[in-house]
Amino acid sequence: MSEQDEPADAAAASHQGKAWTLEEDRQLVQEITTGASAEDIAQRHGRSVGGIRSRARRMIPPEERVATVDALGWMERTLAANPAYDWQSVLDRRRRARSSSRTGRRQGPAGEPRKRTADQRSPTPPAGADGVLVVWEAVTGHTLSGERRQEFLCRPATRVLTRFDDDTLRRAGRAVHDRTGTLLLETWALECRQPGLSDVTITVEQVVAAHPDVAADVRELVSAAAAEIRHDRARRALSRVIGLDGDPATLATVAKEMGLSRERIRQLVDKAFTRWAQPVEGTAGHHARTVLSELLAHPPQGGPVALLLDLAELAFPAANPRYSVKTLARVAGYVPASGMQHLFAEVTSLLRMRKRHLRKEAAAQRQLERATARIDRLLELADWPDELAPAPPSLHRLRSPDEVSADEDDDRRWYSPKLDRTVVYESKTELDVIRALDRSASVADFCEQPMAINYTVDGHSRTYYPDLMVTTTDGRCLLIEVKGNIADVALWANRAKARASRALCHSNGWGWLITDGRRNLHQHLSERHVEPSIATTVGRYLSDLGSLTWQQVRWIARTYDTSTTDIAALALQKGWRIDLHPWRLTLPTPGP
Repeated sequence: MSEQDEPADAAAASHQGKAWTLEEDRQLVQEITTGASAEDIAQRHGRSVGGIRSRARRMIPPEERVATVDALGWMERTLAANPAYDWQSVLDRRRRARSSSRTGRRQGPAGEPRKRTADQRSPTPPAGADGVLVVWEAVTGHTLSGERRQEFLCRPATRVLTRFDDDTLRRAGRAVHDRTGTLLLETWALECRQPGLSDVTITVEQVVAAHPDVAADVRELVSAAAAEIRHDRARRALSRVIGLDGDPATLATVAKEMGLSRERIRQLVDKAFTRWAQPVEGTAGHHARTVLSELLAHPPQGGPVALLLDLAELAFPAANPRYSVKTLARVAGYVPASGMQHLFAEVTSLLRMRKRHLRKEAAAQRQLERATARIDRLLELADWPDELAPAPPSLHRLRSPDEVSADEDDDRRWYSPKLDRTVVYESKTELDVIRALDRSASVADFCEQPMAINYTVDGHSRTYYPDLMVTTTDGRCLLIEVKGNIADVALWANRAKARASRALCHSNGWGWLITDGRRNLHQHLSERHVEPSIATTVGRYLSDLGSLTWQQVRWIARTYDTSTTDIAALALQKGWRIDLHPWRLTLPTPGP
């Protein structure tokens, strides 16, 4: 050690156990703002990492219920959103409360000194905590004693774990320990609640590349977090508005379904958001917050709100961005610098900016030629009947724009020069197809939401509205369903829709197409080659387990060097069933 190092070490050691000064507090806040790590801050202050985190936690209002280990992250996000955050007043309030509490404990009813009981000196472990510890020690091979044992028994995650039986604890504990080599309580509790959910991670690169797994990963995280909302009507309202079942609805539609006013539905959605304010460690909501907050901590160019919008468009493409973006922000615990009340204004601004960018980009290309070639290719790929019938003389929307998107703050409308009117769309992919139809010389007319088609799923009659009907310049008629994610074609409900719409089209002499704007998705998935060994492997897991979760399917894809799209193709080709909310792959139930 050099002579120059000795004074620094001596100074560092001299701060251990000493009271914090105002100047040191200000220095701590400044270092948190710069994003310094706990270890670096501790070294500069001459204190332990635990001491740094504890001091940061005292700058947080107690009602926020932030764990010590999360204190630096909470402070960093809060200071980034509000540089004027008054941490000094929080310290003063805590100091006064602590002083008052000490005075009350020292004095009895007559002002006499009061002795602290054992119950006052330490928290009481919940019932069943000892059993959780026994399983933990059996799985890990470690034994806890003394303070570490008491700390284990009183952890919030331990309280969550006491709700599960020993068999579930052992199964989940072994799964986590085999996978990670450790058994963290939060991960263990999550594995008990949602097996495999702790494996879900998302990277910025995946979002930017629109990786097909991102949509299902985000939906699974939000669906699991929503399932923990105990207020039944709030949970139902939120699930319907953002479309956790794959079919989002407007406030007016949900209000009619639930027999409530539209304003009451809005209040219930907001109530659902408040239930995510402080998720408990070991819950799906806490894991979802961890995954999304880490993603937002390092956003690509455009910032966190742009990243939230990208995630919303991937996971909930047909939902109103006002609610899909806000849902993701609430799950992530993200508060923009301008406040939540201005979040949708930022989203609207981003949507308009992206539309302007698309217009400028399109103006620089040979729009007509490219659009015509693209639509001609889709016409070749479409499923046409043996006998064609003339197209209807004119096309009309069956549903008005307000029925498709009745919320006044929904901006999913685009002006069509060919139609000389505003066209309503449900997703970014659908807008892309509409723009191509509008520019193509092969298209004489087109219309969105042209008809209602009845179909049956599991004995229940339902109605859906296909996306587009097209009349070509040579007199043919084509019904188009737009899907942004090819795997959605294999969903059980979507297959029922496809059967009904194809039968209707062919009986009328029309063509039929499910597309992402480039391919015939139904044909592509039906004819996709999957190695027989993969089909055998997936079939064996289905037979053994009865059903597969999204996490299990992703594990199979990684382990056997295949893709989730291949497994979706197998489901379509072999008649296996895929349902949402939660995602499940099962064998079809035999008919009577």
